[in-house]
Amino acid sequence: MPSLKKASSTSIRANRLAKRVLKKALAQNSFLGDLHRTTKDHAEETFEPSLLRFGSGAVVKALEASLERMGVGYVEVLQLGKPGLYWGGRRSLYKGLALCKERGMCNSVGVSGYNAKQVEHAHAGLAKLGVTLVSNRVKFSLLEQTPLKDGTVDTCKRLGVTVLAAAPLNGGLASARYTATNPTGGKFAARKKKKKVTSNKNKNAPKSQSAGGGGPPGRRRAPGARFAFEELQKTMPLHAALKSVAMQVAKREKEALEGREVTPAQVALNWVVAKGAVPLAGVNTVGDAQEVAGCVGWRLKAGDLETLDEAVEEGKNTKVKTSASYDGGDFLKW
Repeated sequence: MPSLKKASSTSIRANRLAKRVLKKALAQNSFLGDLHRTTKDHAEETFEPSLLRFGSGAVVKALEASLERMGVGYVEVLQLGKPGLYWGGRRSLYKGLALCKERGMCNSVGVSGYNAKQVEHAHAGLAKLGVTLVSNRVKFSLLEQTPLKDGTVDTCKRLGVTVLAAAPLNGGLASARYTATNPTGGKFAARKKKKKVTSNKNKNAPKSQSAGGGGPPGRRRAPGARFAFEELQKTMPLHAALKSVAMQVAKREKEALEGREVTPAQVALNWVVAKGAVPLAGVNTVGDAQEVAGCVGWRLKAGDLETLDEAVEEGKNTKVKTSASYDGGDFLKW
């Protein structure tokens, strides 16, 4: 089972103080392994296949340009972006990755957004060139379980490819930070005064159904809220389960935690670990760094996982009140 030991520089665009907090935690906890290698900027680079590029040489040139722009000599991981049409085919892409590794421009090679079949193809193609496929970066969280259900995670596990879970908290929706009763995550945005439209052309234009003045018709959103009320209603069972499991873990692991609290976000990240992936948690503040570091030293039990999985399914079957049947109530008073 993988631990919380890797993270992406594109996710960890942390300030210097946050990075020092992470490195200190890494030095004190073996669970985090070699995360210190990836807390520096530009730990990875992604090559996106395009019809405007041709052959294996384009991969090498693209990485050379990136290294020069970043002012570094190499990257830890060179990822091949989501499969698409490419002049020269996949074999030339694999050859390009192999050349980059051979020349010391990258230490490892990975892919991004690959499903089970595509991972097998990339793994076999790179193996013929003497290169090991080390990772597959996919969107994976409690609310985005496609890689788990379509066999991608199992295939990666069988081939020894590490699954890197991008957006493991689903932008905060899977962390109980944004809820139906706290849609702004504790931040209250002031309403901006809008200029009155005097043009006759727009006089009879339909008003947006979204509270806060934006979003698609029929979906209400509180001022400053990131998610629509319908989305928050769907995740109410999960948010309740995350808080409940966090409390249970805090009681169960009291000695190991040494008085530290367990947050719903930490539970969500450990769910990803339990399912066989390494979460790439975004770290932008010292608080974020401390929260990620607090994920280690404890694990979820089978009962915890079952509670969370059931809550996700319950949320899918939750009937939501749309703007057509919901007049706003207290929610729109935020």
